[in-house]
Amino acid sequence: MPRYSVILVGALITAVLLSSCSKAKSSVAPPPAPAVDLVLSVHQPTPLVVGSEGQLFVTVRNRGVRSSSVPLLVRDTLPAGVVFSKAEGAGWIFSETGTEFLSASLTSAIPPGDSAVMRLAIIAQASAAAGGNNVAVMIGGGGEFSDDNRVVTPLRADMMDLALHMRSSPDPTVGKPVDWVLSIANVGSVPSAAPVVVVDTLPVGVEYVSATATGWQLSASNGVVVATYTEAMAPGDSSVIVLRAIPRDASMRALRNGASVAMVGDQVSGNNRALIETPLALMDIALGITFGSPVVLGDNVACTISVRNTGTLPTSGAIVVSDTVAAGVSIASVSGAGWSVVAGTRFLRAERAASLAPGEVATVNMVLFLVDPQLRELVSSAGVSLAGDGLAANNSAVRRVVVDFRDLGIAMRAQSPFSSGGSASWVVTVTNEGTL
Repeated sequence: MPRYSVILVGALITAVLLSSCSKAKSSVAPPPAPAVDLVLSVHQPTPLVVGSEGQLFVTVRNRGVRSSSVPLLVRDTLPAGVVFSKAEGAGWIFSETGTEFLSASLTSAIPPGDSAVMRLAIIAQASAAAGGNNVAVMIGGGGEFSDDNRVVTPLRADMMDLALHMRSSPDPTVGKPVDWVLSIANVGSVPSAAPVVVVDTLPVGVEYVSATATGWQLSASNGVVVATYTEAMAPGDSSVIVLRAIPRDASMRALRNGASVAMVGDQVSGNNRALIETPLALMDIALGITFGSPVVLGDNVACTISVRNTGTLPTSGAIVVSDTVAAGVSIASVSGAGWSVVAGTRFLRAERAASLAPGEVATVNMVLFLVDPQLRELVSSAGVSLAGDGLAANNSAVRRVVVDFRDLGIAMRAQSPFSSGGSASWVVTVTNEGTL
């Protein structure tokens, strides 16, 4: 019996303690709501359009339990390129201190749970409006918190913007058609304005062939192509113009073509031009002549004719070299790997069937013998030919070099007049009249 009494007493004590804790917990009151809690917010319902009126709604809401106090001031600053047109709102008094700055004073208190709203009409004047920030600041009103007193709102703006891109056919070649593809895209958020005009001035040395495009009016004169589009282009849409021409000037190492697109109201100019430079695929060989040193009369002289592929394509077909040496010079021998040679005493013809890679050099080596004792200048004239060579100006060469020679001269004179039966003295002078 005593055992059960102890258990019963313990249970009663536990129940009493739990009841006390519960009562103590329920007696803790929640924190009181702030007397005045003002929240500032800014809403832009639609994107701005340059030149058209847009809207901002500025709202001050009282989340507290007491009415706000007077005065309450809101200052709004627009980004550069956007100006105020007008402002309205019940209970607000507006004073504009600048085209991008506005102050508004509320003349009456805002009850708990209520709001005061103003509508600001604004106009975007430039593309700077896109991405610019509107800054609104609230001052006064008796609010107990400052966290919601300043609001920064990035403005959304509709924009007219066309972008031009260009690409060309790969590996353009002299004498063969090359295509330039011009792509005009509306990368803005509103339809384009008409007309859209594209101008392409073809490189000098290029012959215009044609221009094709759907919906464009096309014309060409003196290498200038003009394309006009008279319809609106929807945002995200694009159109293509294909220009075809033939490079005729082989002296050009690259085709450099530029074009531009223009439209009234285009707000971004940085993407309105395109320039593309494409290396010209060219088969071209250049010839050079060098003499060994020294060049001395009566000696053998080394002469090297070099053929270099200065183009961007491997050669195709036979390469033929011809050389004629000056009178008084004889060709003693000729050699050259990969060349078939026919040579006389003063004339050489060498033919190579194997291709030369870009930058590769093939040489024909001659040994010349200077046989004319009066020869004072060694002259060699050579030329090279290749079917399809794009540049003829470097296909011939003339090399001149001074010939050194050894020559002694002798002179003798009497020192005094001769007399019969007398002796005479002679002066003999030896002079080096050569260049060695």
